[in-house]
Amino acid sequence: AEVFLDSYAIARCPSDGLESPTVIGAQAANELLNVIGVRASFVLTPYQNKSYISARSIDEINVQRIMEQLGGGGHMTIAGAQIEDMTVDEAAELLKTSPSDVPEHIGRLQKELKEVRSENESLKSKAARDALGDIMNKVQDVDGVKVLASALENVNMNELRGLGDELKQKLGEGVILLASGENGKVSLMCMAGDEAQKRGAQAGKIIKAAAAVVGGGGGGRPNMAQAGGKNPEKIPEMIQKVPGIVAEMIR
Repeated sequence: AEVFLDSYAIARCPSDGLESPTVIGAQAANELLNVIGVRASFVLTPYQNKSYISARSIDEINVQRIMEQLGGGGHMTIAGAQIEDMTVDEAAELLKTSPSDVPEHIGRLQKELKEVRSENESLKSKAARDALGDIMNKVQDVDGVKVLASALENVNMNELRGLGDELKQKLGEGVILLASGENGKVSLMCMAGDEAQKRGAQAGKIIKAAAAVVGGGGGGRPNMAQAGGKNPEKIPEMIQKVPGIVAEMIR
């Protein structure tokens, strides 16, 4: 453990080989208060891709307020937090600047993180649009119903829905099905226009059949549905089968 600002102690608790490392971290935070002169303690534990902080204090020091700024909570003298976007070392350096300044530092870091995430999402959306290319060349006519089925890489469900809305404006009436593989999983999104629905092509039914090809399931409304799957390698096969799936439903 290291003592900073005369009365604050900070320590790191390794998680390797421990059955309950966060419990050990909490116990360590309690023990540090027994050290002469220590009025507040912070024990940081890396566990399951998160940084856990156990905070304890005596006298008037409010560790609850500090932990709340890190997304945690507790009571004035017993509190904690779980942080996903900061390593143990980064959290330790932040705490060591001055506990009273933590709210200001956290606010600045959260703002910076939000800006970075927003920029990354914008870049991903642009990359997805660029990958689609001239998407209208992929439109097929299935017994009078326009069908557009296409695959993308590393696009999440929210981005698929956004792209679907854009394509719906270009396609007009018809059926749109977009698929993406990300982190070993499949995301599917399907939209069906009013006329397609009248012909029997409903988004919920279409996506249920498509999801079965990629080892998943899902459903939704006649006009919009989404699903997931666990076999990304089956996406090309599924895309090829979409026109046939729609054809079986059209009346």
